[in-house]
Amino acid sequence: MRRGLMRERAAKFRSLVIAPVLALAVTTCMWGVANAREFSDNAIRGGYGCLTTGLIFEIEGQLYQLVFDGKGKITSGDKLVNFAGEVCIAPVDPAGSSYTVNPDGTGTLTVKLGTATASDGDEAGLCADFSGASEHYAIVVESGGKRVDLSGLDPFFTGGGFTGGSDPGDFFQSGACNRQVGG
Repeated sequence: MRRGLMRERAAKFRSLVIAPVLALAVTTCMWGVANAREFSDNAIRGGYGCLTTGLIFEIEGQLYQLVFDGKGKITSGDKLVNFAGEVCIAPVDPAGSSYTVNPDGTGTLTVKLGTATASDGDEAGLCADFSGASEHYAIVVESGGKRVDLSGLDPFFTGGGFTGGSDPGDFFQSGACNRQVGG
């Protein structure tokens, strides 16, 4: 009789505790799979305002306005760089600018610059280096595409005045782009 009572209690335990816990675990896993979002190039489209700063040269900052087409291309934009008070402005060259977004939300961004102009006369040498250069970033898309985090790749700069030498494109840049909302 004692064995029968133990089997009965074990059966009640399985039906009252184990079955609901298992059902909850399966439901939670299914909910997570159903809500997992896969990203693509379409996660980034429209205008974004970006700010990046140098990690070693804290005297440098960059502002961008970039327009993404949702298909891997940057259609227009501008860059302003301020290096210790020396300011250059360069248009983005759409022909050499692109991005990719992987299914997990990571990706890459390349921004090719057109001819940079100086805000006054003493930045000509600095601006010449940026003219025709490309910048290379690793990216992470966040908040449903409202924000894109940036971190410079190695080499960060290629082309323009950043050619020659052993590794001339080593610059440390990081920052973020936020989707612009008209007002």
